[in-house]
Amino acid sequence: MRVKTVVGDGSAAHQQLLDEIFAGLGSTEIELVRLEERAALFEAGHQPTPDQISAGSGLSLRLLKPAGGNPRVKWEMRLVAGALKERARRDRLTQIVWVDFGSGGHSLEGTHVVSGPLSESDVERMRVEIEGAAAASGATLERLDVLRPLGHTWAAQLLVQEPHSYLRRRLRGFLAAVEAWEERCGGQRYLEVRDAQQAPVLVHTQAGNAGSSSLRVDLKCCDPFVRVSRGMFELPPGTCPVFD
Repeated sequence: MRVKTVVGDGSAAHQQLLDEIFAGLGSTEIELVRLEERAALFEAGHQPTPDQISAGSGLSLRLLKPAGGNPRVKWEMRLVAGALKERARRDRLTQIVWVDFGSGGHSLEGTHVVSGPLSESDVERMRVEIEGAAAASGATLERLDVLRPLGHTWAAQLLVQEPHSYLRRRLRGFLAAVEAWEERCGGQRYLEVRDAQQAPVLVHTQAGNAGSSSLRVDLKCCDPFVRVSRGMFELPPGTCPVFD
């Protein structure tokens, strides 16, 4: 299904760029996006300089459908917004300063420039090595998508039999094995780990200047990542039914 884009406060040139970016993205659950004017925002009492106002003002890429978006949709929106920001900069168009998911969003300030696309042989080698890394970690690679919104990036879905053990003992090995390809893709990638349950074990994403990580609640006892903070009402991890 072709993504519908509403230029809104953008231009025909923005429209053309979006069409090209979505073509490189391939199959997506994103249905409808809109470009909207966004003024620079500052904390109360702050007296911004003209340069700060100029740097923070421009266009926002807003997701309209599906409302809110799941983790994969939000990741793809970050990819599209980052690619549009860079291509608009190259073409001297009104800048893209924000990505809006309809239920939150963030600035694109500090989004790094992604290197050029991989060669066909490199893409094939990347596919083979990611599949091999999954197998070596004890997981089955259920799905691997290679996307090209600007440079290349990848999205992998792994299936595991016992998630507690995989998170504690195997996941880091997989991440280390694919680290070189993550770097070649400008730090952009989407990883989803699943088991027999409907909800995913783990979703870990990185795109542009932002990343996200979510872990199923019954697996917080085996969180593979260091969390520097916890929600005010979030309970500490319980006893692991497998290892404790």
